[in-house]
Amino acid sequence: MSGARSNTFREMMAHLSEVAPGKTHTVLMVGKSPQMHDLERHLGMCAGVLSIRYGDFSRDLIERLKPDSILCPAIGEDFDCIEIADFLASTCFQGTLRVFCGTELHHGVIRRDLCSRYPNHDFDILTFATKPRALTRLH
Repeated sequence: MSGARSNTFREMMAHLSEVAPGKTHTVLMVGKSPQMHDLERHLGMCAGVLSIRYGDFSRDLIERLKPDSILCPAIGEDFDCIEIADFLASTCFQGTLRVFCGTELHHGVIRRDLCSRYPNHDFDILTFATKPRALTRLH
């Protein structure tokens, strides 16, 4: 995993520690994008970090776990961060939403959309550089 992604995650955890020092924080990672897979592999079995598929994301899970932060990709295989934010707005979730996106996405558009929909929620966009993919000729 690149240092940028692990540094970004450390910054997110540092923010949680500033808000509530001495508390063990629960981070729920939703989705199975390549970046989330890298982050999950890097973190291993860190205390307080749980990874789930989007299909397992439910109101009951939020109420039971009471995560401090939810981390998801901007665009997952079968969902996007707007769907996550819409769902969280309908629950008792009081934590932070952090959205991962590569620099190739227009994260300003995502940020404006989330701000306009949910002005009272704590969310942020975490960007990371993606490796350019090699193009192969089809002919």
